[in-house]
Amino acid sequence: PDQIEDDDQPLPLVINEVSINNGRVSTDVFGLSVNEALNSHKPLTLKHDQNTIHIEFSTINFSSSKKSQFAYMLKGSDEGYDYVGEDRQVNYTKLPPGEYLFSVKASNNDNVWGENEATFSFSIRRHPMKSIIAYILYSLFLCLIAVIVFRIIAYQNQLKNAVIIEQMAKKQQDDLVKMKLRFFTNISHEFK
Repeated sequence: PDQIEDDDQPLPLVINEVSINNGRVSTDVFGLSVNEALNSHKPLTLKHDQNTIHIEFSTINFSSSKKSQFAYMLKGSDEGYDYVGEDRQVNYTKLPPGEYLFSVKASNNDNVWGENEATFSFSIRRHPMKSIIAYILYSLFLCLIAVIVFRIIAYQNQLKNAVIIEQMAKKQQDDLVKMKLRFFTNISHEFK
């Protein structure tokens, strides 16, 4: 027993499965499949509603794989590694838009943590209604509405001014008619 040494060899890690929205999504927005992304280490680009992710991982340990311990972290969401013991899966639900890198590391049978990690990167796009282009269109729409409202107000003011001028002209015309009537009335009284 004294000659038995601790195993300090790191275990090879693999990410076995990644399912998005309970497996209903098999490709990203550019047509890259989940399996291709895992095998080629290319990042997946997901839509805004593809934000529930299930990841399964394991070690390649033929002597006693049940004793392997795991720790994982999702950079962009988690603050640090979450040491989960023998649990070999993780679920993330309702992830906000952003860039993410999932990494998992494992310990061997003697609880020696290796430096090698298995990684999987992906990004979740913003909702199209919250994209920069959408905000530009919203701004243009608001500017258009402001211009229309300004023009309507200016037209209403122009109409009000036209009505006031018309009323003033009518009043002047009425006053002139009254003055003429008084004048002719006074003259007719003078002739009597």
